[in-house]
Amino acid sequence: MIYSHCSISSKPSAQGCPFHKLSPPGLSLRGHRATLQSKTSLCRSYFHSENDIPPTLRDDWREFRARLVKNDYVQREQCNFGLQSKGVGLKTIYWSHPTQILEKGCVLLSNSKTSFDDPSCNEMFYKSVILVVDYTPGGAAMGILLNRPTSSLIGRRHGNMPPSVLALHPSMRSAFRDNRLFRGGPTDSNFLTVLHGRSDVQRSTEIIPGVFVGGLDSAASLVREGVVSPEEFRFFEGIVFWAPGELDEQVNQGLWNLSACSRHLILRDALDLRAPLWIEIQERMGAWGG
Repeated sequence: MIYSHCSISSKPSAQGCPFHKLSPPGLSLRGHRATLQSKTSLCRSYFHSENDIPPTLRDDWREFRARLVKNDYVQREQCNFGLQSKGVGLKTIYWSHPTQILEKGCVLLSNSKTSFDDPSCNEMFYKSVILVVDYTPGGAAMGILLNRPTSSLIGRRHGNMPPSVLALHPSMRSAFRDNRLFRGGPTDSNFLTVLHGRSDVQRSTEIIPGVFVGGLDSAASLVREGVVSPEEFRFFEGIVFWAPGELDEQVNQGLWNLSACSRHLILRDALDLRAPLWIEIQERMGAWGG
C-alpha cells in the first residue's frame, strides 16, 4: 500500500509521515533520537512490505486482503505509538476483520441498531452471526445463522424435529446420527442446509474458497465409506431471506456490522469455541483494528 504524498526522511516531520505522533510543544527532542529513528524505520517499512507482493492465482484473495488490513493496522499502531501488535499474527488461521464490502461470503454481526417490528425476530437476531450465502447488489439475498444451536440431533427422533430432518432417508440420518441441528433462520423450516469445507463433496456450491453448502447425498456416502468424519458437516434448518434491495437498505441504515472471516472460523462449531461466536469474531475484529 503506497502513500505517494508521504515523504520519509531521516527525521519524520508533521507533514512528512501521516502516522507520526507529534511531540508536545516545547518538548526537546534531544535524547529522543533513537526513538525517532525507530519510528522512522517502522514508517519506512510500511512502504516496503512483503504484503505488496500480489497473491498467486491459487491463493484465497480474502486471506491476501486480510494480510493487507492487518499490516496496515499494525504499522499505523507502531508508527504512532511504538506499540507491539495486539496479538493476532498474520498467519493465524482464525481471523476476522471489519469490512465495508457487502458480498457473498461476508459475515453479518448484529449490533445495538439491529431491531425489527417482530419481537421473535429481535430475539432470534440478538448477537447473531450470519453467513451471506447468496447476494447480488440490489437483489434478493440469503444467509445462514451460524450461532443458533438447538437441542436436536439429526439421528434422534423426537416431537420437535422439523419436517426437513424427518424427511431424510434413514440411512442418511444414521450417517449423521450425532450431528447437532442449528437454526439457520426464521424462513422456510423445510429448508435444510449442510455447511462444510470438503471440495470432494459432489453437487455442493462453493461460497468462498474452502467453504461449501449442499451435496448432502454425496456427503452421506463419504461418511458411510469412512472417507470423512460426520463432524466435518453442520446442519441448519431454515434460512434468513431478504427481499430485493432489503439487505442493502439494512446495511446502509447500520443494522449490521460487516466482517470478513477466515474459512476456519466460519466452519468451526459454535459450541467448540472458548467464547460465543459473536464475541469471538468481535474480539478478533478488535485485534485487527476494528
